[in-house]
Amino acid sequence: MLSPFNERMIRSFIDIIILTELEKNTLSGYDITGLINDKFGLFISPGTVYNTLHSLEAKEYIKGIWKDKKRIYTLSNKGKAFLKVMRENKKEIMELLDKIFK
Repeated sequence: MLSPFNERMIRSFIDIIILTELEKNTLSGYDITGLINDKFGLFISPGTVYNTLHSLEAKEYIKGIWKDKKRIYTLSNKGKAFLKVMRENKKEIMELLDKIFK
C-alpha cells in the first residue's frame, strides 16, 4: 500500500511517467493505466490517464494513431527533447523540491 505522499508524487508526475514509458514502447491508454498499477501499485482512473494523454498530444509531446479500436501513442521528437531537458535539470528539480519541503 502506498503512502499518501507517494501517491501524491505519482499523481503529480503522471505526465512524466507516461512520457518515460512511451520512450520504451508504444502504448494505449489502457496499457498505461495497467502499467502504472503494476509498477507503482496505484490505480489511476482512466479519465486521468486519457486527460493527460490528450494534454500531451495537444502539446505535441506524443502522437496518437488509431489501430484497430484502440488509440496507440508514441513519443514524438518534441517529447524526447522535453524528457532530455527534464533529465538535464534533475538536480534543479531536486533542489526545488528540497526548498518546497523546508
